[in-house]
Amino acid sequence: DNLRLQSLPSSDGAPAALACQALSVPESSSEAEVFPGWSSGVVELAPRAVKGDETVGVAEMVFFVGTCQAGSLEVALAAPDPDDALGEFDAAAAQRFLLSPGDQFHVPPNNTYRLENRSTEQSCKLFFCQIKPVVTQTGDLDSGSGG
Repeated sequence: DNLRLQSLPSSDGAPAALACQALSVPESSSEAEVFPGWSSGVVELAPRAVKGDETVGVAEMVFFVGTCQAGSLEVALAAPDPDDALGEFDAAAAQRFLLSPGDQFHVPPNNTYRLENRSTEQSCKLFFCQIKPVVTQTGDLDSGSGG
């Protein structure tokens, strides 16, 4: 309860979502070892709040739904339009899921996601972990597999 939540940009006049990064470890590598970076935190959505679309880039994210009204958290997941240099979210092509407390979901690398609390009465609280791959000096991604 001592984490400081910050407002995220909202869309369409919806209430703002709140988010807080609790822990963060930067990625690092040496000749002998590779450690991916990661961060974890919480997102809170007031009733009817929307967390606008966000592209995860080369990272990937895992979310756990802590609290919400059953079936009220809408997750929209879609790869950005490849013809769009800005990587904008294509709402018509998005896969949509309605989640409940205890559910989990994964956002793969190079995908875009959007969250909406469809409840008119209960807030929604999600916990997340973001995994960031190591980028070598040549700009390649290093999985740490040694090959």
